[in-house]
Amino acid sequence: MTSGNSDNQNKKEKLVKALDTSISSAFTRKYKEIIAKFDEGEYNSVDRQNEALENDLNELVKDAKELDPKFLPYASITAIVYRAKNTTDLPNYSQQIKLCMKDVIRDYKGDNLNGVECVIKLIEHFDLATNQMSDLYSRQDEEIKEVESNLSNQNDTLEKNKGDLEEIVKQLNGVETIKGTIYTEFITILGIFSAFIFGIFGGFQSINTTLKIFENNRLIGKPLMMSATIMIALMIILYMFIGWLGQIVGRPLRRTCYKCRENGNQECVHIFRHLIIRHIGFSVGIFAMMIVFTIGLVLALTHH
Repeated sequence: MTSGNSDNQNKKEKLVKALDTSISSAFTRKYKEIIAKFDEGEYNSVDRQNEALENDLNELVKDAKELDPKFLPYASITAIVYRAKNTTDLPNYSQQIKLCMKDVIRDYKGDNLNGVECVIKLIEHFDLATNQMSDLYSRQDEEIKEVESNLSNQNDTLEKNKGDLEEIVKQLNGVETIKGTIYTEFITILGIFSAFIFGIFGGFQSINTTLKIFENNRLIGKPLMMSATIMIALMIILYMFIGWLGQIVGRPLRRTCYKCRENGNQECVHIFRHLIIRHIGFSVGIFAMMIVFTIGLVLALTHH
């Protein structure tokens, strides 16, 4: 019974030590220092007889003498692995530690191998944490690549939708322009038609009134002169009205010709071309009425 109680007491003491972080703190600090030296390149990566690394491992064995290999501070060990600067070189670190640890074990002269067992357990957990981190990073890389692919597809979709939206906006603007043009042309045609109707009826009424005045007079010179004068006035009024209407709808009668546009002129300087050639109907009408007026004037003077 005494032997059993003694074993239980020893187990209790080991469990208490396992919970005492002050005992494992020196072991953890030394392990962290070794990893930091690897990151800084202080150990020779080729020479197996690296004295600096062997000395540090011997100190690590001493710091682990009072530790139980079953209750190593695995959380702290894992954290140090994850916080290493050169995570891609961790397998090389492990390989060098194993090579030097073999020499440490061969040269070890103490009776208590508890520290050696703890360092071996540390190396095993070091490899385990490294593999877990590699798997974790691999999964993260895959997830990141998948997210990037999704973002790229979404960006492509957004760009396509943006292009479609711009095309729709252009079409809508085109429809608005066409609609405005239709309204403008309709108003222009309606205005011109109204002007012609009123002008024609007014002109014929004026001519009819003039003929009634001179109906008892057999001389036709003065009626021709009056009729020609009225028609010239009507055509000028109609032309002015059409020109004013063109200014309202943005289509002036006097527009810059091709040669003037080439020379950078805002207004056309070819007045003769505009009045005679471009507005040939108006010019011919005025010229015809002037001929009628001249004939009437000649007849009136002849029979005076």
